[in-house]
Amino acid sequence: MCAICGWLNVNEDLKEKQEKFKEMLELMSCRGKDNTRLSF
Repeated sequence: MCAICGWLNVNEDLKEKQEKFKEMLELMSCRGKDNTRLSF
């Protein structure tokens, strides 16, 4: 099973938030075999 996470903020450079994205994805890690595909 797949899941999507996202974050939109036009006032901030989200490249600095990569660790937060990884934490968000880690919460969904039990969802299936596609869970390790990160794209930044």
